Order: sequence, then C-alpha cells, then structure tokens
Amino acid sequence: MKVNFGKVAKDYAKWRNDLPGELIESLKIRGINFANVPVADLGSGTGVLSRALFKERAKVVGVEPSKELIEEAHNIDRQENSRIKYVNQYSENTTLASDTFDFVTVLRAGNGLIEKQP
Repeated sequence: MKVNFGKVAKDYAKWRNDLPGELIESLKIRGINFANVPVADLGSGTGVLSRALFKERAKVVGVEPSKELIEEAHNIDRQENSRIKYVNQYSENTTLASDTFDFVTVLRAGNGLIEKQP
C-alpha cells in the first residue's frame, strides 16, 4: 500500500523538522566525512536529513514520492539557504544513475520501504 503524505505535508514540515544532533556527530566519530561526497537520501520527506548532510557539505539528492513533501522541503531549503536537488520518485525506482552515490541514507521512511511478507 502506498501512503499519501500530501494531506499532512505542512504538519510534517512544522512538527517533524528536527534531527538529533548526536546523529551527525556519531557518524563523524566513526570517521564518516560527507564533504563533497554524493549522497542519495531515500524517502527524504521535508528534507530534514538532506539539509543536515548539505550542511556537512555533502552533494545531496533527496528522493521522495510526495510532491507536497518536496514542496515543503523546498520552502525550508530557501529559508535555510540550502541547495538540494529532489527527485519525485519512489525509492524502488529512483531513476538515479547507478554507481553515482557513495552513501544512501534513510531516515523515518522505513515503513514505506518494507513490504509485508505473506
């Protein structure tokens, strides 16, 4: 079942626009450096993780099936002066070129990526 987040996009932008600071810091402690690294952020929603990675100087592409969530992501990106490309596709068919990204991330989108087994 495909979920439609269009009706709640504005609420997501308002109430789910947070990310624990420890997340990026814990990746840095483990030696992960995103500077100038291409990253595909699947199920990017309103761009919470995409923006955090952009601030670490990653070359981020957000992949999101909801046009409304992408619209909210663009609104927040403009306010925060973030330049992130978004692709309006499902994670199962991103249309992104193979062998292009060093990292693929997913935050809060697992429910849309996991198919139920019979």
